[in-house]
Amino acid sequence: MVSAFKALFPGIPFMSILTRRFLQAPDAASGGRAKMVGFRIGGLLGGEGSDARFNKELLSTMCAFVLVVLSIPLLKWLSVDSLPHSVPPSGSTSGVTGVTLGPALTSQKNQGALGSFAKWSKVEIDLTGPDSFGMSTSANPFKIIVDVTFQSPGGQTFVVPAFYDGDGAGGLDGNVWKVRFSPNAVGTWRFESSSPDPLLDRHTGSFAVTAPTGCQSATPGTLPDFSCAGRLEYAGGHYLKFADGSYWLKGGQDDPEDFLAPGNTVGFGTKEAAIDYLASKGVNSLYIMLHNIDGDREDVWPWVGSTAAEARANHEHFDVAKLAGWEELFSYLQSKGIVLHLVLEDDHAWTGFNREMYYREMLARFGHDNGLYWNISEEYGGRYTPDQVKSFAQMIHAIDPYDHPVTVHNLVGLENWLPFVGDSRFDLTSFQTLSGPQNTAAVSWFQKVENSGRTIPISFDETGKLSASSRDLARHIIWSVYLGGASFELHTAPLSRYQDFADHFDDMTRARTFMEHLPFWQMRPMNSLLSGSQGYAFAKSGEVYVVYLPSGGSVNIDLSAAPHAFAAEWFNPRDGSRWDIGPVQGGQVLAFTAPDRDDWVLHLTLAGQQPPTPTSTVLPTTTSTATPTPLAGSATPTPASTAPATASPTQPAGSATPTPEPARALLEDSFDRSDSTIVGNGWVEVESSGAEVGIRNKKLEVLNASDAVNRPLVRHSFARVSAGTLVWEFDFNWKRTRSEGRYSVFMQLGDSASMGDSEQNSGIGVNLIWTAIDGSHETLGVLKDGKLAAVSPLSGPARLSVVANLDTHRFDIAVNGSVVQTQLPFDNLVALDTVRFLTDALNEARFSGRTFDNVVIRQLSGPVSAQKRLYLPVVLQEKEFAIATPTPTPTPTPTGEPYP
Repeated sequence: MVSAFKALFPGIPFMSILTRRFLQAPDAASGGRAKMVGFRIGGLLGGEGSDARFNKELLSTMCAFVLVVLSIPLLKWLSVDSLPHSVPPSGSTSGVTGVTLGPALTSQKNQGALGSFAKWSKVEIDLTGPDSFGMSTSANPFKIIVDVTFQSPGGQTFVVPAFYDGDGAGGLDGNVWKVRFSPNAVGTWRFESSSPDPLLDRHTGSFAVTAPTGCQSATPGTLPDFSCAGRLEYAGGHYLKFADGSYWLKGGQDDPEDFLAPGNTVGFGTKEAAIDYLASKGVNSLYIMLHNIDGDREDVWPWVGSTAAEARANHEHFDVAKLAGWEELFSYLQSKGIVLHLVLEDDHAWTGFNREMYYREMLARFGHDNGLYWNISEEYGGRYTPDQVKSFAQMIHAIDPYDHPVTVHNLVGLENWLPFVGDSRFDLTSFQTLSGPQNTAAVSWFQKVENSGRTIPISFDETGKLSASSRDLARHIIWSVYLGGASFELHTAPLSRYQDFADHFDDMTRARTFMEHLPFWQMRPMNSLLSGSQGYAFAKSGEVYVVYLPSGGSVNIDLSAAPHAFAAEWFNPRDGSRWDIGPVQGGQVLAFTAPDRDDWVLHLTLAGQQPPTPTSTVLPTTTSTATPTPLAGSATPTPASTAPATASPTQPAGSATPTPEPARALLEDSFDRSDSTIVGNGWVEVESSGAEVGIRNKKLEVLNASDAVNRPLVRHSFARVSAGTLVWEFDFNWKRTRSEGRYSVFMQLGDSASMGDSEQNSGIGVNLIWTAIDGSHETLGVLKDGKLAAVSPLSGPARLSVVANLDTHRFDIAVNGSVVQTQLPFDNLVALDTVRFLTDALNEARFSGRTFDNVVIRQLSGPVSAQKRLYLPVVLQEKEFAIATPTPTPTPTPTGEPYP
């Protein structure tokens, strides 16, 4: 009868549909349970042999009879599509395809407006699917693919995997699927699910996203959580960066790897209490293993089973209750400002699991967390080849809608990390170095990744075991790593209580906080500047220098290339006290002697940027060795002959006119390098499929745009300017050659602390746009509070010059040397430290040129009227600039106040 019915109605996959609608098929794992229209019929399916076969045949006949009787109303309810709405990935369980639900059930899937959520917060949405048994093998709900597409107000989309969650309350059996999402933009978002299962397909709805409240500029080292800073991202340089926040310097904890193991509370009553302690000590990252079957401990896995053997057998069934506990724990870590360093498997761990299911489950459940990055494996060489690891990284990136950073941990020997250098699938290192020379390795790899064309952060995650009594060694390693341009995790062993390593944590946080008050992301290892005692140097040439001396002594630092006045101090890395040395003159080699034979940090900053001396700190008594002494044979430090007389300018109180000082170049790039899809030289590229920027014919060119939203985007940071005058110049070459109605090219200066790569105008001061304005194509305009105003027609090659007054927050624009507009207001009242170019909704095939070139940003110390002939194009006349000159104020005397 079943065959006859299928012959009569060949277009309907009726048995699979009715199985999901009315009958949950039994299997061994589910204990022979079944449901039919709400009644238990286990007796029909119980037993073995001929009776079981008879019962199954009888049940099949009964189902077929019911179907015949109900075929007419059933067909009115079900309709058939010629093609399925979505197709599952290769290797997945397809479930039911080709079915469209009737109007009643379709309306139930429209979830409407779900309410309001803060930007970067967790949006969790329940989807009702088929009644399922979590341990079923014939109809495994964990294999039903569900993706949910979220669309931002600006049109950006995220395809986020959903996951089966049993009954939604920790039980394995149920009909609840969930999706978790973290929105990155303010406004109304819409979503729609896609699945081969008709009950899970086409769930729709919307929700509003508002700006997070209580967000203030966090003092370095005090980031309370990630609700304002946003997602931790690869930023194209030596450090990761929060999307709406600062660059991140890791000062993490590597142990215990099995933090998730039951009962592992590291000396506290609960895991939450242990987390509270780490947060109180300033630890900002925790290394967490997610699977260690056959590994070091065999006590952590996500699959169903109370033993490792049971977990192996159930590797396609996830323990929803356990994973709900992990979610709560991870959320607690995030609330404390601790980044999740999630390691997907231990070294030499069991590899027989369904990898794609495992990755998808972990990404679906935890990918919404903002402070997170993935580590494919600890000591990958124990099980995998580099090519296998690369394929795993590709798999993660294909699933992860947020593009969280990805890394892998190496066996001893940094040569084992070489296969991943320059590979775009890897966003930072995860080094095991044991007890070798850490600074040497850091400096070498700092340059190595730059030379590869893909600069990534260098992270030291296992530097040899540090015992509770090895505080000095730990501190020496921390400083040598930080001054090598890298970041760090403490590897503490033996470990039973976190409290035993309190001094280690204090020293690490003290070092990290010191660094976070510097422009560390713009600094480089510069050991070549030093001679004398062993030491490590880290510097932004001409502005700030940091030298670490592990054993004190005397050191010479070559400042011949920096003929400026500097403020100097000693910093005690053991207690945080500071010892003021006073002003010193660069342009020569200077000698310094540490206060004693302990480790010390020498800190030099450009005069006028005096470092703080905390008022609560008792400073040691100064001695004559604290002041810099010249090299032998010289009675006093003599500035180099090239040092200008204005290197240490003075400003008399009440003076009406400031003494002009030469312009300080903050950024210069002629893009004079070989063709490449990597811009390089410190530029950060933010791209998407079909939207790419690179170097072509020695210019910065938009290679592809493909109508993408706010992509491609490229940006570069420079020293922060909050007062005075800044000049920005660049060559522009864009021409509209074919019909294109909507398009925008943005050219911007802004404040990185408030900018976001997903937002056009947040944190932008100077906001230039090239687009169609009031029906006139190829027009240069400005944006202010979302309102667009035309400035000048602009087509083809041109030199643009902007003079921005940070005191009045207004700017002037010149095109090819002629001023076209003056006294334009900043879009937002911000300081400036980032230049950015991006396109929006633009088809590159309809434009020629598409380049920017010869970007120059300079800071002037005085009004433009006094210095324009030195620093602006010679064709610009002083009368053309109407920037108001503010009344100058005396230069403040450094007071040793705390850092801002």
